[in-house]
Amino acid sequence: MNSSGAPEPAAGSSQQPDIVLIGCVKTKRSARSTARDLYDSPLWRYRRAYAECLGVPWYILSALHGLLDPDRRIDAYDLALTDLRHEARRAWSARVLAELKRRVPSIRNKQIEVHAGAAYVNHGLEEGLHDAGAAVHRPLARITGVGRQLTWYRERLDANGKAGHHHSPRRSHAGRIAKLIADDFYGGGLDLASRGMAPDQPWLEMPEVKSVNRLTASGADLETGQGSTLLQSVGSVKHVRSLGGTQRAARLFLTFIAAMDRARDATQLWNAGVHLYENHPESFDPRHVAGLEVGALGRVLKAARVSRRHGPDSNAWHRIARNLSSGLDSPVSRVIDAGAGDAGELLRDLKSCDDGGRARFPLLRGPKIGPMWIRMMANPGRARINRIEVIPVAVDVQVRKATENLGVTATRRLPLRQAKPVIQQAWKDAVSEAGITGPTGIEGTCAALDPALWYFGKHGCGHCRKAGEQVNFGRACDFCVRFR
Repeated sequence: MNSSGAPEPAAGSSQQPDIVLIGCVKTKRSARSTARDLYDSPLWRYRRAYAECLGVPWYILSALHGLLDPDRRIDAYDLALTDLRHEARRAWSARVLAELKRRVPSIRNKQIEVHAGAAYVNHGLEEGLHDAGAAVHRPLARITGVGRQLTWYRERLDANGKAGHHHSPRRSHAGRIAKLIADDFYGGGLDLASRGMAPDQPWLEMPEVKSVNRLTASGADLETGQGSTLLQSVGSVKHVRSLGGTQRAARLFLTFIAAMDRARDATQLWNAGVHLYENHPESFDPRHVAGLEVGALGRVLKAARVSRRHGPDSNAWHRIARNLSSGLDSPVSRVIDAGAGDAGELLRDLKSCDDGGRARFPLLRGPKIGPMWIRMMANPGRARINRIEVIPVAVDVQVRKATENLGVTATRRLPLRQAKPVIQQAWKDAVSEAGITGPTGIEGTCAALDPALWYFGKHGCGHCRKAGEQVNFGRACDFCVRFR
């Protein structure tokens, strides 16, 4: 107690927590609803308001479900943790701890604030958190009586519902979804077994990432120095020489194959690209390609099954090569050659035309392929891209499907042309507040969300659509409105 008789928080509780855990309550609504809305009591409402207004991830400690995401839809149940025996409580604690570690890749040095009774923490949970390197604070551990606890919460909430010593806004619906999708995609949290897929890291299985890693691992990118300008066609990948070194060769490979990536099975295309690089690496040398007749190039691309519309594809490949080998110091050529660029300048350069009014980089300039290519230059291409945050999500059928199914936008009745800017703005706003994870060079941006969202739409929503029922793929599935 302080001199006025008001309760004081426990030592250290004034520090901004990274995660908040709040205990469930006995009183519940009868209808199925989200967990945040299922529980119903004055104490619960104050706990929830406090947790939401901190602007950090928070979870519910449920006697039945273990660790609950606030937006997971559940039915009412009648089980209290005090109903369980000592051994069952220890098993429950281990379950909660394991689930928290799965959702938070590393809880070491995390500040975790717990708002729950002793039954929730005294059977291994608090001890396990300490052992994992987290700092645990229980602000109300010594404040008994519901009335005094309500007073504690009231004193920390201002009239606008904000915590007195924290003023971060509550994360929006789209912000929560963006973070869940990115964390599950990059953190190994997706249930790949439900799709008959082998457990793996989805980012490393993205066709363009896997292809670049395959070439690197096989020795196809042997450094030969910046002076190398002509690849030699050989049958063995071990003897393939790279253009200007590993990273430049990778960026050339990514550039030409990305230009072919439209209305295609991505895995088949990028595998075909790898085989083309192994057997005809000179096809990725701009100077060599610029000196070829388009017909000769077209026969190579057709035989490798890299092209689909053989005439337009070979013409685009040839024009891109001519512009890259022209000697013009443009943002696109600079990012490929020197591995540095600005996202805004690259978007403009992709759409540029020559003196004759012809596109300089055909098939790379579209609203989907352009942003995707810039993301590829950053990772796996390892270029340093300034202002990568201006790159929007590349909206295709998979991204649109996931966006609408998760209730982020209501664009089902709109033509794709009108839906695209709405979807892109929704995810831009979400990413700006969510603090999402991602690979080096694109972390915390729509460029990082883009592959995660595409993967979720293809393997998550696509699977459920074919099955005709919801088969959970990740935590974001709890927000699905299609099967609600």
